[in-house]
Amino acid sequence: MSNRAARRNRSGSAADRLGLGSTSVEAPVAPVCDIEAWLATYQPRGKSWRSTPEAPLGFEGWDGVADFVRATVGRFLEREGQVSLFTARTLTRAVTELALFAAEQGTTVSSTTVLNHVTVQQFDQALAKALRARVKAAPARVRAKVETAGTSTIASQVGTARRVGQALNPRGGWPAASERRHRYLSLPYTSAEVRLLEDQISRNQGIARRNGEAFLVLGLGAGLDGRWVAQVRREHVEDLGVDGLMVHVPGRAVPVLREFEERLRALVDDTPGGGLLFGGTAVHRGAASEAVARIRLDPAGPELELGRLRSTWLVAHLALGTRVPELMAAAGLESMTALSDMAEFVAPLDQDPDRCATAVRAMLRGVEAVAR
Repeated sequence: MSNRAARRNRSGSAADRLGLGSTSVEAPVAPVCDIEAWLATYQPRGKSWRSTPEAPLGFEGWDGVADFVRATVGRFLEREGQVSLFTARTLTRAVTELALFAAEQGTTVSSTTVLNHVTVQQFDQALAKALRARVKAAPARVRAKVETAGTSTIASQVGTARRVGQALNPRGGWPAASERRHRYLSLPYTSAEVRLLEDQISRNQGIARRNGEAFLVLGLGAGLDGRWVAQVRREHVEDLGVDGLMVHVPGRAVPVLREFEERLRALVDDTPGGGLLFGGTAVHRGAASEAVARIRLDPAGPELELGRLRSTWLVAHLALGTRVPELMAAAGLESMTALSDMAEFVAPLDQDPDRCATAVRAMLRGVEAVAR
């Protein structure tokens, strides 16, 4: 399944300061680990995303859509499996806004009438209209910032709504690709999806199998995407023995996750001096894309997307507790945006709510190491 159309949901006081509307999604009491209990008590607060200075809008119609929202988010979370509270908040707020918008248009609230392409597209247009009003009302010195931040925020909000809709109502008339041109988020793969990719790639032969193995090892093990993965040569891999392996790309050196070290050593041993790890000799800009197209995968399984491999690597490090400055340096990041995007995909510390809450307290108190 392709996730190119999925985008993250921006939230926080910065958006409020820029006049983007309240992004608060806190329930009166929000357990950090028990998502089911949190969802049962969820109440939207603050201003709607469609609120403007001239027409403030809250959540007056919440009682009429509350059951639909909770049922919809519950179904989605059951389908997706274990998620963080951040993800649950993001999804619930998006479904709430979409359902309220549909109800205000006189639509009977149901999965088929709300979770479809037409309704989400109209929701997108309503958010854009509200943004134009906020930009117009903003002081001249900050209008550009309001518009830039608002456009990105709308992409995130609509992307989240579309993600839920496509999952729960696949016959909702969704286009093959998004019609909007915004910054897209490459979703990390789930463990099950990685296993499927590993199995499918191993069924390939010759150069296609070599391409796929290199993409998996360098993507999942070192966070290299299409910009770098097809340029790594044997000489760019430094073997430090018991201290592991380092992959050198311009401007940084990336330690390889331990579970991928032996597979990378095998690739290096099988590569002649000066040769490219992913095989072949092509070094032009489209070399990685051509290699991906060469790999045969089951159409019913996940697509091989190099950006998603990198996202999976980022999530793995966040789950391990890797410090942010060091992770940013290894990933070649200049801002926190990518890590903020990935934070919602880090699983809770424990599936049991009580044990999770205990582990969270211990971690935030700094009294003991937390097993992940």
